[in-house]
Amino acid sequence: MRPTWRIGGPIVVDAHAHVWSGDTTTFPPTPIDGVSAPKTPRPVDDLLGRLDTAHVDRVVLIQPRSYGHDHTYLAHVLASEPERVAGVCLVDPLRPDAPGELRRRCREDGYRGLRLVGLGHGDADWLFDDRTAPMWKAAEDLEIVVSLLIEPHQLAGVATVAARRPWLSIAIDHLGRCQPGTTAIADLLALAVRPNVSVKVSALSWLSAQGPPHADLRPMVESCLAEFGAGRLLWGTDYPHVLAAGPYPDPFEELAGVLPQASEAELAMIAGGNAARLYGLL
Repeated sequence: MRPTWRIGGPIVVDAHAHVWSGDTTTFPPTPIDGVSAPKTPRPVDDLLGRLDTAHVDRVVLIQPRSYGHDHTYLAHVLASEPERVAGVCLVDPLRPDAPGELRRRCREDGYRGLRLVGLGHGDADWLFDDRTAPMWKAAEDLEIVVSLLIEPHQLAGVATVAARRPWLSIAIDHLGRCQPGTTAIADLLALAVRPNVSVKVSALSWLSAQGPPHADLRPMVESCLAEFGAGRLLWGTDYPHVLAAGPYPDPFEELAGVLPQASEAELAMIAGGNAARLYGLL
């Protein structure tokens, strides 16, 4: 039997997904960060059909690095699905005009978030120092969510920015890419003292060395719930990459596997309530 929150209850949101078109003439790939051009089309209609099957109401779409800074396709999607989709853009934070570009994307195209990438960039000191301070300020002024795709050794830098920008919402992608059974989780949990930092319980199939219900991730996710609270965790799939491990997951079943003791009220927040509030998808 489905839990009561799934039957006419609170909203369910996939807080982390990507889409790209099979029409490479209109929407040509322009990869960055060493990412390859996709071999299989994953258009938005495919994702929306999977959302319907899984009873997921809304989705936060992250600009894929396979399109780099060309947002043509995601802008097209946002224009066609404004009530169901929120967009997160990519802007190179080291460009002199980066704050202005971010403001234009948010004000003209309706983006509700920014993604910054430290993954594959060594210590990525630039991400947290004066070189990118104008970008962080612009994001705070725009009241958008900054998602961070970073590696565990870069987590300590987040605390500095979170303290400097207490009104800025920061979301750590994919549990900070912390592997189960490692000490890296301590750096992620240390961020819980910053009330403006949230954590995405996403990409579980990639993080786990096991198949569903990802029992090896349970201690780590339970620790995040204990430290951050249910109000600062967001469920996401990392679609379409999640399909490498199986079908698009049922949100309740996936969360129940890593948070078996969570209450229905807590699951409702993690499965969609928090993302709906942060990204304006209510």
